Amino acid sequence: MFDKDTQQLKNRFRELADKSYNQGIYTFTSFLGLSEQDTFWQCEADVRHAGFTLYGGTENATRVVARFGKEADLGYEVPFPIVCIHISPLQSLFVKT
Repeated sequence: MFDKDTQQLKNRFRELADKSYNQGIYTFTSFLGLSEQDTFWQCEADVRHAGFTLYGGTENATRVVARFGKEADLGYEVPFPIVCIHISPLQSLFVKT
């Protein structure tokens, strides 16, 4: 990632953390790849005040979503906006065996 992109991403993490902390709501990132997660950990100290959790739908997922906010401060819990889908062909003609 370029320095400009890295700085913009760090600013976005801080913005989401501050919004969660100041407005008393959970905020979420989109899915973060490994390089984006590295950037997240570089600014972890700047977002720690809001509390955060990283989750990708399964344990040890490569791509994860960051949720800012913590139940102890907000008084409620919100699940991650991750939905698993299953796609299957309607006709056996399209089934690869």
